[in-house]
Amino acid sequence: VNMMVSAVPATAAEKKTVNFVLDWIVGGRHSGWFTALHKGYYAEEGLDVKISRGYGSSGGIQRMAAGQADLTFNDIATAILARAKDGAPIKAVAVSYAKHPSAIFTLKKHNIKTLKDLEGKTLIDSAGSTNISLFPILAKVAGIDADKVKWVIVAPDAKMQMFKAEKGHGVLFYNMQLPLMEKASADQGGVNMIVFGDYLPLYSNGILVSDDYLAKNPDTVRRFIRASMKGWAYAFTNPDEAVALL
Repeated sequence: VNMMVSAVPATAAEKKTVNFVLDWIVGGRHSGWFTALHKGYYAEEGLDVKISRGYGSSGGIQRMAAGQADLTFNDIATAILARAKDGAPIKAVAVSYAKHPSAIFTLKKHNIKTLKDLEGKTLIDSAGSTNISLFPILAKVAGIDADKVKWVIVAPDAKMQMFKAEKGHGVLFYNMQLPLMEKASADQGGVNMIVFGDYLPLYSNGILVSDDYLAKNPDTVRRFIRASMKGWAYAFTNPDEAVALL
């Protein structure tokens, strides 16, 4: 039997609900998702997308495994490690950051400009951070001794406070934080930045999904990716409007 499929957008009652969890507090680097939402790109694909903030990549993977999220925007390296170590049934289905943005911010007065300069220094980060997992690989590539770098582990929302209090020589965030870091450290002389992606050819954040959800909803995932990328393309060419929508 031949059936015609209507091109008319689905009604609200017919739309497929998708719970999408971000990696962290909502910020400018998430504008593409909200552009797709508010421009109606998800609705055009028959999706009712609910976007919520995240609490780190490890948390996002745990929420997905627990069925609290259908899709997440999280670090692909974290997903690889979780799958390799714990058998987490997680896959990446799209890439957002083709260059890893993890960055080490240090006060300029410490004169830390290369990875070699980190030996004998202390860095601040949070438990379960991808940065800590990747650091030994970063050190190996740079030819430095990772054991000569000490870590202060604090709650995610305490990292900036600890850095300002100089409880360590450096703190780790994504490189998009540079303007905020420069402003926050202006009274201490400013910061230097070392970016992981300058040394490690790794993908970073992308769209992650569980094996089970992907197997049961392949078309939903395809439609979500298509609408998301359309949102990002629009945000890149219309940044002011994207910020307003965010």
